[in-house]
Amino acid sequence: MTKITLKDNSTIDVTIRNATQNDIPSLMLLNQKWQKSVLGENIKDGFVGAAFSKETFAELIHRKQITVTDFDNKVIGYYLLNNFSKDGIIGKHEDFVTMLKQKDKISKSSNICVGAQAVVDTEFMGSGIRPLMLDTLVENMKGKYEYLFATIAKDNPRAFKAHTRDGWTVVDEEESMFYVVFKV
Repeated sequence: MTKITLKDNSTIDVTIRNATQNDIPSLMLLNQKWQKSVLGENIKDGFVGAAFSKETFAELIHRKQITVTDFDNKVIGYYLLNNFSKDGIIGKHEDFVTMLKQKDKISKSSNICVGAQAVVDTEFMGSGIRPLMLDTLVENMKGKYEYLFATIAKDNPRAFKAHTRDGWTVVDEEESMFYVVFKV
């Protein structure tokens, strides 16, 4: 159990752990809740744009590529790596990494896991669970990958601030997005 402080200064105990198959319905609900397609232009709070299927979540759980925060038997946040499916923009990440290697922005020999995505339910944002989930996820990836890779939309300053505060490094950018890596 980990104690976190909420926006109202109350504290709660949460569990940071690897996701299990039993978490799939909660993961899907949380993922769907934050889709840009539902929220339109409201991305200022760090919302994501890739919807994942039940099968994708099942495979990522099998690969130990999803960590969750559990509070009161409810998933209130997740951090995942998706180098399995081609869902949404995540499917383009391998192409981005190839391009960055060709431009010598990333070492050509680096073993990189793409598709990082963090989602935290609104009432728990700012509580510090995102970096705790990342720490658990990184432990799972040690010895498998040297870096994690993600993109951050430039019109999403909250996500940019959160990622760079957590240790992600900008390796390049284009008009609409930053390309970032995290050393495992």
